[in-house]
Amino acid sequence: KKAKKSKAELEEEKLAREEEERKAKIIEEKRLADEKEKKRLEELRIKAEQKEFRRLELERLQDEYVILVDEYRNRIYQLDAEEKREAAQIDWLRFTNPTEEPDARVEKDMNTFISLMKDAPVKDLKDAIDQIGHIVRVSLTVNDVWSQHLAQFDVRGQVQAMKTLDTLKEIVLEKLDLATVKLLRFVDTLLVKSELNIEEVVGSFSVGMWANYNDIRPIRKSVQLERVGVHLDIPKQLLAQNEKFVYRLIRMPISTYNFGAYSSNSPNNDSMTKFIVGDVIIFDILMSAPAAFYLRAKQWTIRDRSASSVTLRRSHYPSSVACRMLLKVPDNIVMTEDIRAAVWNEDLKDWTEDGISDFQYNEANRTAQFYVTTVGTLALVKSRIADLPYKSWLLAPVHGDIKNKEVLESLSFEHTKSSIYPPMYEKHARFTIQTQKHELVIDIMGSKCMLVQPDTKNFSDIIGRIMSPGAILSNLQRKGINLMPTPLEQRSVEGFNAKRAEMESSVLGDLARGASSLEFTCQSVWNQSQCSSAQIGVMVRETCVYSCPNESFDFECVLAEKDEVSTSFINAPELGVIPGDAAVKYLLVLGNEYGTKSEFSHNPRMNEVTHLELCGAIANKVSKAAMDRYARVNPRFQKTVDTLLSLIKPFSLS
Repeated sequence: KKAKKSKAELEEEKLAREEEERKAKIIEEKRLADEKEKKRLEELRIKAEQKEFRRLELERLQDEYVILVDEYRNRIYQLDAEEKREAAQIDWLRFTNPTEEPDARVEKDMNTFISLMKDAPVKDLKDAIDQIGHIVRVSLTVNDVWSQHLAQFDVRGQVQAMKTLDTLKEIVLEKLDLATVKLLRFVDTLLVKSELNIEEVVGSFSVGMWANYNDIRPIRKSVQLERVGVHLDIPKQLLAQNEKFVYRLIRMPISTYNFGAYSSNSPNNDSMTKFIVGDVIIFDILMSAPAAFYLRAKQWTIRDRSASSVTLRRSHYPSSVACRMLLKVPDNIVMTEDIRAAVWNEDLKDWTEDGISDFQYNEANRTAQFYVTTVGTLALVKSRIADLPYKSWLLAPVHGDIKNKEVLESLSFEHTKSSIYPPMYEKHARFTIQTQKHELVIDIMGSKCMLVQPDTKNFSDIIGRIMSPGAILSNLQRKGINLMPTPLEQRSVEGFNAKRAEMESSVLGDLARGASSLEFTCQSVWNQSQCSSAQIGVMVRETCVYSCPNESFDFECVLAEKDEVSTSFINAPELGVIPGDAAVKYLLVLGNEYGTKSEFSHNPRMNEVTHLELCGAIANKVSKAAMDRYARVNPRFQKTVDTLLSLIKPFSLS
């Protein structure tokens, strides 16, 4: 049996344990202090390395920036010289081949034209139509001027062009109203079986009028204005009115409704959710002039000259019963299931369906049918985001002869002065874009663009036509395809984070610089899902069109990001940001490892560092010939590509 420990022994053991615990605690505290110090020193070392890395990065990028600024100045001088040379040639051609048409780019010319047209007297409807035809022709050139100002982001120029178009439209309607007043005063000389039925067409403008002057009215009337492209079924409730109404329908090609969304000076640029497709239809119900009085004995005709005879009197829609309207949709309009008929609401500054119901469209006879209980400006409209987001796009150089002689003639100012190379050598690229419903192919040649596909009847009037970037996109919008998103549309597309404007502009500028030597695209899964609004994932490769047209390289992945969100800046913010207005840098990253991975890695490839230009990031992955083409790209061609891409905004909406 074990002897029981004494009190003294127990106390001694207790003291021994406490001493051991004290020593262990001291050792642990020392260990923790050592680890903390080691961690602190490691953090200081890492911080010093990060700071040194950032310092070296800033020094390297500052050296790049100095070179880029010098190159940029030289290219601006070259661009300015080319534009001045072409402007001088155009002015000389205008001088040697003068026309009576005003120059829509010159404000003084347009003011003179407007004054002359305002002062021109109107004898009758035929005279008014002749004058309107001239105005409509001039308005088409003003449309192109607006498109050019949009492409240049010249808000003042856009506003001025819109004012000019609105003024021209007012003159057209004023002349038509004057002619209508004169026609209605002498309507008795134009009646056929007590009915007035008149149609006039000039260019894309047309007007039709119908009225019944018989005391016994028809129960129902189907008015067919074939040349205007409108069929109007008038119910008995309107025909039975005491007033002998004149139904007037105008197909008006001059309008600025689509333009307001792009002007920061427009009060409705953030509220317009729809754009018009095709021309607008102005539906008026007019009151007839007092009837003439005949004195048979004297063979006199006495006509009223009161205010009701010499002014045009409009009526509100006079019944709750609707007219059925059928619009013949022109072949050059792309109809889709999301297009509707709408009326312009001046108070809301937008298109609404108030007073319009039961819209239907028949593709077999290309006829849109709806019921209307309102008068005013009608149009086929479409949601501004219906074609967004883009499914895919590709920008690639084109090498080869241009077969179309008219196209070559249009680009004669920009031909390469060489008998060895094609006329548009290194100044020809192709932009292919897949929207939600359409695939479009646009060729960029020098300072102009041309629609190549789709080569269908809907596009026959613009396919193969040389236009400015703004004009080609404006024409596509008028057909029903919106490739000119505003900031409102970029915010409205669900699940897409719009890229910062200054950043996307900078990246697109670099794409334009490489449009003669490189091919570019992006993938939504990377650009939208794994990149923030301050990051853009660019997929780029050297083109093979100059050497092996049927071959292609794999796409490299380049991450473009704002310096302020980059890891190197976050690690050493006290050293400041990289030089440049947009402060964007490029890094060749692992990406999806040439398609072998589903996720895109932002880790740099071995021995790769950041650069201020996209070409710097892929310099080790392309040939010297590609880098030489990049360096000597034509500045006007570069500007045209940049303009087209800046209007389309492929990164924000892909």
